[in-house]
Amino acid sequence: MKPYQQYKTQQQTNWTRIQMLLTLYRETESSIRAGIDSLSLNNQSEFTLTQIRTLKLLLALLDGVKADSDELSGNVHQLLLFVFQQVTREEIEGLENGLRVLVTLKESFEAIEDEANQLEAEGVIPQLRYDLDGTLAVG
Repeated sequence: MKPYQQYKTQQQTNWTRIQMLLTLYRETESSIRAGIDSLSLNNQSEFTLTQIRTLKLLLALLDGVKADSDELSGNVHQLLLFVFQQVTREEIEGLENGLRVLVTLKESFEAIEDEANQLEAEGVIPQLRYDLDGTLAVG
């Protein structure tokens, strides 16, 4: 079996929700930083690729937020929409604005990582389901 096909068939079965969330935030941060670098070098084709990747990652984050469930979720949703809008501006200033907001959100989730893992282990937070028909691949 080819390495890519083997990779596609593997299932990640020991991730917690917070680990998956933080991975998405970290990858989004990395992608925005790459976009800033591309624009700094006037490399429009590379920027377009990183912008598409960033927007896909942001859509994955947005998809996981139930904006109407409570005020905090609504605020996170609005902040992610702001980051999305800033990335679509295709300007270094916009990317830097979005990056600041995204990093603040990421750091907030990092601060509760241990507690979230404990709550998931205790069953207070439901574990991830791995019987999804779709894919979480965004890269």
